[in-house]
Formats: sequence, C-alpha cells, structure tokens
Amino acid sequence: MVEYYPQTIYYPQDEVEKKWRNGELTHVESRLLNFITRHATVIIEVAKDETPEPGTEELLDAIRIMVLSKGTIHPPAEMADIIREINNEIWYQGENGERDTNKVTELWEHKYALKWREARLFETFVVLEHIAPTAVKVLLEAAAKQAE
Repeated sequence: MVEYYPQTIYYPQDEVEKKWRNGELTHVESRLLNFITRHATVIIEVAKDETPEPGTEELLDAIRIMVLSKGTIHPPAEMADIIREINNEIWYQGENGERDTNKVTELWEHKYALKWREARLFETFVVLEHIAPTAVKVLLEAAAKQAE
C-alpha cells in the first residue's frame, strides 16, 4: 500500500481524523472525487501496470500515486487557499509593524509552503481511506464512461 506522512511537520493522524469527524474535510472529499473522475483513465492505466486485473487495493494505490505525482487534487482551489493564508500572514505581520508585503510573502513561502502542501496531501490520504469504497466506485464508473 502506498502511504504518505508529512516529513517537515508533526501532524498527528488523530487531528486529521477529528477534522473528518467534524465535517471540516468535506471540501477535500468532493475535490478528491472530482480529481478521480478527471483522471480515471490514467489511474486505471497506473493500476494495470501492477496487475492486468487490478482489485480494490491496486486501484486505491493508483489513486494515491496520481495524487502524489500531481501534488494537488485541485490546483485552483489550493492556490486560492494559499493566497488566503498569505494574506492572513500579511495582516498578522502588519499588526506587528511589518509593512513589506513582498517580504512577508517570501518569508511565508520559505517557512510554510512545503509544510502546508504536505498537510494538504496528508489530509487527502486520510479522506481517501474514509471514502475508499466510494472512490473506487467513482473511478470505475468514470473510466467506463470515458472508454465509451
């Protein structure tokens, strides 16, 4: 099984599970299912590289591989999230007297960008575990539709 855990931050799975239980990751779920639908044909090809008749685990691993290879499941939404985080940092630093927004942006990128990306990928992997049967169903339906 392909696994993922952030290397640059401490982000306990319990925290992500809590977010899942509280409904804070529904946007990740819908983005992930859309990602699977958009990339269904390639995901199936990746799974078939492992075995000619991929089962559930091979299909889930192929989804994980695609997520890791792309680094994101929804680039526009994640870019908007990053911009929001940077704007929050600009506001926070402005309250502390730092007025150079370019400097704050560069510092945020240097200090947080990789950690932020790793946290998003980890959340995606945890969500996939929770919706695995649905993810496989969506994958197979989308692949069949794209093959028509």
